[in-house]
Amino acid sequence: MNKIESDPFSIISGIKQGCALSMILYILVIEELMLRIKSNPNIRGYKLYVLNEREIKCTEYADDIVGYLADHLSISLFFQEFDEWGEISGASINRDKTRVIHVSKKEKEDEDFKVLGVWFNKKGISLHNYKAVFDKIKKALFIWDLPSLNMLERTTICKTFILSKLWFLANFIYISEDKIKDLNSLIFKFIWNSPIELIKRDILILPFEEGGMNMFNLYGRLKNIHMQSFFYIAKSHQRDFFQ
Repeated sequence: MNKIESDPFSIISGIKQGCALSMILYILVIEELMLRIKSNPNIRGYKLYVLNEREIKCTEYADDIVGYLADHLSISLFFQEFDEWGEISGASINRDKTRVIHVSKKEKEDEDFKVLGVWFNKKGISLHNYKAVFDKIKKALFIWDLPSLNMLERTTICKTFILSKLWFLANFIYISEDKIKDLNSLIFKFIWNSPIELIKRDILILPFEEGGMNMFNLYGRLKNIHMQSFFYIAKSHQRDFFQ
């Protein structure tokens, strides 16, 4: 620890489930695997030429690992490193959630796969994300559509349980104004419990003190998220992930 080798000690017990320390220790342990992959000269990665030439073999976020491999031999060696590391650590790949996607033009497959809650395909971020999140929102609106709820309660539900499904995805994809318009119609129909809106939406999004319902301005909120993502990418543009 801190470049100092400690005396050996025996591992007597594991960490309790839910302990905040478990993720930190896991990251420290799996970093050894990532270094083995990155330092293996026989594993060929994907070369980037954006700012300067560099080779990227894998990226990781907690226990989600993404490999960028140039050939079938590299794929075999990539998984071999996992198997050898697993014999020591006791960890293993969840093969049911593991996907190999060809990005070359020779391959015809178009299978989508999920990384950290976002759907991708060989062309980049998949359009399936729109359908997935809109289906979740429609399902949640149906579940919460109880006749006993008043207007304020419905507004609170939208802010807490419904639109929260959208904010994370908005960091990665641009949501067009047409889709925002459709979503607004669903949300305000739920708030009014009717397709007829008796008060303008511009008034409902005002604070309580100004006569509104303190509802989110969906257009403004999404544009704010898009701008924050843009500035974050501009600030971190040298990182492999953003190139």
